[in-house]
Amino acid sequence: MKDNKTSSILGLAADSVCTILLSTAFSLILLDMLGHNVDYGQCLALSAISLLLVLLFTRRWWVFPALLVLAALTLTALIYVFRLYDEMYQYGLGLYEWIISGYPITDPYSYNGSIMLVRLVIVLPIAAILFLYFRKLFVFYLQPLAAAGVLYWLWKYDKDMMVTVLVLMLVVILASMGRFAGQRINRKFKKSGQAAVPLGMLQFHALLIGAVVLIFAFAVSPKENYQWRSIKLVRFIVDIGDYYRYSQGSASGSGSFSLGDAGYEGNLGGDIELSNDVVLKVSTNIPVLLGGSTYDTYTGSIWKDSGNNGNFRFYSGFWQGKRRIAYNLDKPLGGSKAYDIYRELTKRATITITPYFSSRSLFSCGSVISVKTLRDSEINAYFNLKGELYTQTTPWSANSPYVITTTVFNRSKPCFDDLMVKLEDIAYKKKDKNLADIKLNYLQLPETLPATVYETAAEITAGIDSPYLQAVAIENWLSDNFSYTLTPGDVPEGKDFVQHFLDTGEGYCEYYASAMTVFARCIGLPARYVTGFGLKESVENRPGAYTATKATAHAWSEVYFMGIGWVVFDPSNWVFDETVTLDPIEEKAPAPVFTPPVIDFETPVLPEELLPDLPENNLQLSGKNNITLLAVVLFVIGVCALYLLIRFLLSYLGSGNYYNRLCRRYKNRSDRLDAAYRRLIKQACFLGIRMEDSDTINTFAAKVDEMAGNTVMTRVCTPVILHRFALADIQNNDVRSICDHYANVEKKLRKELGPLKYIWHRFIIGRM
Repeated sequence: MKDNKTSSILGLAADSVCTILLSTAFSLILLDMLGHNVDYGQCLALSAISLLLVLLFTRRWWVFPALLVLAALTLTALIYVFRLYDEMYQYGLGLYEWIISGYPITDPYSYNGSIMLVRLVIVLPIAAILFLYFRKLFVFYLQPLAAAGVLYWLWKYDKDMMVTVLVLMLVVILASMGRFAGQRINRKFKKSGQAAVPLGMLQFHALLIGAVVLIFAFAVSPKENYQWRSIKLVRFIVDIGDYYRYSQGSASGSGSFSLGDAGYEGNLGGDIELSNDVVLKVSTNIPVLLGGSTYDTYTGSIWKDSGNNGNFRFYSGFWQGKRRIAYNLDKPLGGSKAYDIYRELTKRATITITPYFSSRSLFSCGSVISVKTLRDSEINAYFNLKGELYTQTTPWSANSPYVITTTVFNRSKPCFDDLMVKLEDIAYKKKDKNLADIKLNYLQLPETLPATVYETAAEITAGIDSPYLQAVAIENWLSDNFSYTLTPGDVPEGKDFVQHFLDTGEGYCEYYASAMTVFARCIGLPARYVTGFGLKESVENRPGAYTATKATAHAWSEVYFMGIGWVVFDPSNWVFDETVTLDPIEEKAPAPVFTPPVIDFETPVLPEELLPDLPENNLQLSGKNNITLLAVVLFVIGVCALYLLIRFLLSYLGSGNYYNRLCRRYKNRSDRLDAAYRRLIKQACFLGIRMEDSDTINTFAAKVDEMAGNTVMTRVCTPVILHRFALADIQNNDVRSICDHYANVEKKLRKELGPLKYIWHRFIIGRM
């Protein structure tokens, strides 16, 4: 009796784990199709939570509804106690509009947990159906058939997640094989009167063996080059090491950039002569100052780092809290009213940066959200608590673009100062848990700082209550009362740099930024000194195209405001709308062609010979040749039928929705246009019109139109020609026109051929 109970518990545990793993696999596919960029860790967590809810409901029918009622009562009590009626109404209204938009991946709800609730609603029915299958409707042969169909579909349409789904499905199949074998053994034992084998124990042990074997086979064992197969596993181990070093106070990372690379002196000040050598090519919707290094300690003659600023992998789950602190992703404080003002004060910037030199520093600004390659692959970047972004060991290669997505304050906006003061009034009423550490690191001043510096800062801000307006007053005072020059002379030995600037009244960006930072600290405002590059408009005069040279190397200040975050102040008043100055040789030289870096952070593909062995090994458990042969035949027929069904459904149901699928799959219009055009070429090939080597887009479209007796193909392909050869902007209607034409042709084919002939010609023989 005890063994039966143990087996029952183990069986439930094994079924639960199998449900979670298989739900993770299917959720990865479905969420990706719906446009949600999630990894297997999130899907695993969502599947586990979904199964927990299913278990609660299946144990006692009233448990789950009771939990919902309890949660509703708790939420109602919180709303009543804290008087959150207006906030909840506005939030609920916005959430409703956000969900019905059909593509809920935008601020603010994507970053406060609502997106996870949407994903949970998607994953919950998947987990419920799979749990029902494992507990009540278990048929082993469905698993290899379904796995083969899903994997083939992924191989055709989405190879990126194929390995992850394969591993998850193999673990489940191996566990189910134990249960399947036990069922067959028990049938024989029942005929002979022997005691039944406990299925739960067989299934659970098979699950453990499958998990261990697959982990070591596909994730841990070295490849031929003696590198570990699973990059994610390696990074997980590295994260643990980083966590230990940070807890011991010995973790500090930074990039390799300094103003000395551009021709500045080692100490602050002195005459400088800068060249016009190009260092960065930038494409951005908003011109910004790109920071490379940040300093927190002022000695009177130089800026330097204080020490343990941390060293955290940007995309690590370990450090999301640190990332929110470093990039103000938890700001502003003050609820929806504060956030509404914050959205007016900020802009989302997408910045493509092509460096002309190798460096570990990745230039960035503002509240960094992502750092990726041009191919939309996550870069294995690191950051520290100063907000610096960099590579850990290998420098980022010259001529290799990367894309920064960030949120920046738009201080050029009319009424920015008034809105900022309103935001201060709201945010300053909330407790900023990071403020103590910020003050500890960014209020430091040397003991030798002259009293006149303190007095000057106090005079500038006298009578001003707003911290933000105090910083503005300092910035304006420095801009109005000092002269910009690259030849201010040497700073006398032993004299404080800021005091020297006050005495001489002239200098360049280092002088202005140092004075701004020191003055802010004198009146109690946390501030830091930042170096990097300013941008100038490129000589080719394209919208959004900017260039940085050694002559545009720059320094500025960032001031921290409680509950709001870091804001840029540049008293030397950088001007973005001037054309960059280049040396004559560089102006005549053709623009270099850059090759995007191929940085493969994906899990390597498993050996191909593992896949075809799977059905044979599973089916041989029956022990009878006739059953094995029948299963093989059924397997082949099932795979073919499943493939045809998937293809037919995608074509029949999906052609009209092809534009929406493109929008979810590709983030920019250029990729959508190329994908839609490639689909048209394949469709024409099916109709017997092949694109020859001598064909241009125009001539090929003309051939298609000649066959169709119209000019639709030429019309819809015109945007492709303009984009590829005239660099014309792409409109949504351009892509939609191609998709509509493709859908109309498919519709005509189905109508003319009928369902059976359509399937035969379109998917089996592949030609008319």
